[in-house]
Parts: sequence; C-alpha cells; structure tokens
Amino acid sequence: RDGFNTFMPLLYTALIHLANNSSRVVDKERGKVNVAVTNFFGEVPNPVYQCPETLLKGDFIKFVVNDNGLGFTQDRPLKDFLNLGVSTKKDGGFGLYYITLVCKFLRGHLTIDSKHGDTNVILYHPLTLR
Repeated sequence: RDGFNTFMPLLYTALIHLANNSSRVVDKERGKVNVAVTNFFGEVPNPVYQCPETLLKGDFIKFVVNDNGLGFTQDRPLKDFLNLGVSTKKDGGFGLYYITLVCKFLRGHLTIDSKHGDTNVILYHPLTLR
C-alpha cells in the first residue's frame, strides 16, 4: 500500500500519553512540556525504534514531545524502556512500549534524546512508504 498511513486516534493517544508522562516528571512550579509538529526531510538520527518496513531517510511528519524534567536514567540503554513493564517509575509501565506499538502500526520511527532538563521523545511518521 502506498501513501500516507494514518490512524488518527493512535497518533492522538500516543501524543497525549507522552505529554501526560512528561507532565508527571517535571517540577510542579517550573516544569514545561511542549508538543511540536513539523515537516522533516532527511535521515532519522539515532532511532531507538526503527520500523523495518520504512527507510530511515525520507519525508516525515515529526512529532516532538519535550520536557525539562529529570530525563531518563543513564544507568540503562534507552532501548530498554521500549519493553513492556520497563519504566522510570517504580511500578513499571506500559508507556514507551505502547508508543513503539504505534510506531510499528504507522510504520514510523522513534528517537529519544534525554538529559537532565531537556528530554525529547520524537515520533517520525512517514509521508510516503517505500
């Protein structure tokens, strides 16, 4: 199938989920969570999830959720957080596992760039499929 593969409820729930998770990790008084949507043409940098059906280089819609919270712990690879039950929370999580499922369904890619005070979780949604 060619063209734009979309299922809007999945994109919506993925972005809301990421924004809600970000809002839980930022400071109550000075915390910031931003969501941005832009066009992106080029090669997806350092994906933690790469859809095998989609080239890394291409034309994408880039969905960015940014926060100024603590960031992901540095004691484990970011890719570990994509597994079911793995989370920065003590009680485990479903979060990034769900985001990975959304990327699989939409044939997109996922990157995470995280350091204390500046974390970006980015979904790359392909505009065309190979």
